[in-house]
Amino acid sequence: MGESKIPVNIKVVHRYVIIDNKGNIVEKGSFESKSFVYSFIGLLRCAIYGYGEMINLGGSYITVDLGDLASQQYPVTADENDDTYGILVGSGTSDTGILTHKLDSQIKNDVLKHYKCEVSAQYKDTGTNKAWFTISRTFENVSAGTVTINEIGIVIKAKFDTTYDYFLILRDTVAPKSLDPGWKITWNIEIYVTT
Repeated sequence: MGESKIPVNIKVVHRYVIIDNKGNIVEKGSFESKSFVYSFIGLLRCAIYGYGEMINLGGSYITVDLGDLASQQYPVTADENDDTYGILVGSGTSDTGILTHKLDSQIKNDVLKHYKCEVSAQYKDTGTNKAWFTISRTFENVSAGTVTINEIGIVIKAKFDTTYDYFLILRDTVAPKSLDPGWKITWNIEIYVTT
């Protein structure tokens, strides 16, 4: 059987809003992601088949089973100030390859405060044959200087026996988003399927 010619029907849209320290909207926009990475397909296979191969942030290939993911009840909803998983941002600018396994240069919580990473309810629109959910996180510049975001990713968390591991499933480079001290950016990543 040959390769399917059906258009890709799983997509990701980034939506962001930058707010200054007075509460004014400075910039907002959206764009389509182009960069699911190898660990995403491992995660999808795990959900469908029971296990899959993923690459952790250290670059090691790990076979993950559904029990490993299930043991971490919410593998993307990092708490406030937790910069180990969830939506993460960085200053790196290199292209994303299929084996990319971490951000180039992550911006840590002591520079950009990481608010809680949240996941919306699951939605459907039978008129457009679309179903989706959104992962959201706000970052605030708590440093004394301007901070520029050039990359964004989603990192999930899974538990193996008694230790946790972290896996990048999506990474995109973005047009530079500069935040002056006290400014915030809220990033919403909408993952959807269509028929």
